[in-house]
Amino acid sequence: MSSRSIHRVTFAARLVTAVLISLVAAAHVSGAMPEPSRMLLRDDTVCLGCHEESAREKAAPSVATDELRRSAHRTLVCVDCHRDLDRVPHTPGLAPVDCGHCHEPPPPGSIEDSYVSRHRREQRQPDVGMPGCIDCHGGHDTFPVLDAGPTEAVHLVDRCLSCHTDASSEYMNSVHGKGLLAGDRHVPTCASCHPEHLHRGAQERAGVFEAGAVATCVSCHDDPGLQEQYALPGDRMKSYLGSYHGTARYLGDTRTADCVSCHGYHDVLPSSDPNSSTHPDNLGETCGGCHPGVTENVAKGRVHVMATKESGTLLYYINFGFRWFTFAVIGGLVGHIGLELFGRLRRRNGD
Repeated sequence: MSSRSIHRVTFAARLVTAVLISLVAAAHVSGAMPEPSRMLLRDDTVCLGCHEESAREKAAPSVATDELRRSAHRTLVCVDCHRDLDRVPHTPGLAPVDCGHCHEPPPPGSIEDSYVSRHRREQRQPDVGMPGCIDCHGGHDTFPVLDAGPTEAVHLVDRCLSCHTDASSEYMNSVHGKGLLAGDRHVPTCASCHPEHLHRGAQERAGVFEAGAVATCVSCHDDPGLQEQYALPGDRMKSYLGSYHGTARYLGDTRTADCVSCHGYHDVLPSSDPNSSTHPDNLGETCGGCHPGVTENVAKGRVHVMATKESGTLLYYINFGFRWFTFAVIGGLVGHIGLELFGRLRRRNGD
């Protein structure tokens, strides 16, 4: 090889080396990471090398890998949520995780937005500290809510009660709370009556503030399957609407008593429990909240009475008699008017 060729090769090598050094220096100054390192971050073992509970680096926040592998996000990697993570080791204080990157919410102010999240609506108010996605759903321990079993259901209730402490003892000591602790997954939890994420038109998942207490309660108590499983009395809605309270409520009077007015809401107990608001010994106080001056005689009356021969014989025959009496009166009036018109027509034709 001639000296001129050697000089050209040497110059080319120096040029390539200078370019590589410049690229490395530029990457170091700008904070950019070469593409191979980005690919390494798709492997969670790189992150867990410091953050796993058993890792040697105790200064780093620990991650419970068993919860992570059982969570709803077990197929994701760290950088799918921590999207500002671009190097290892990274700088402390990563940005908060934005769940909306995958679970994109509707535009603020839209009709659909008003059905998305009660907490999210309140978050837009100044100086209002409301929980975000992670506070309720968890971070690394996010479980599928729709498939939650008894253990996960208790976990979700605990999350709600961690903020709503005033309802904690009432709910956990109620018939619903005791059933939940016993492993019954059919009992209502916080989200059953107060669903967080509503959808426009999804009235079946509407809560007490949208559908009202009566519709919320009877969604379970008028369910034939639950009635059979728990020996619940039937026709709760029908018997309520047949009462004075139900009729007034149906006609738009929001002051009249509904389910929670008598049975309570977080502290629902069977009427056989001495602490229940519907126990015979407590009915005077319960009814007296709206009807001051009632006596113990109020406990002698029956509630949720159906006009049938089996449950209310006297009421059945009174209802039966008034129904036919009404038909007879209206029929007689119509007949009388008809005869009067017929007579007038005959007299006019006779003249």
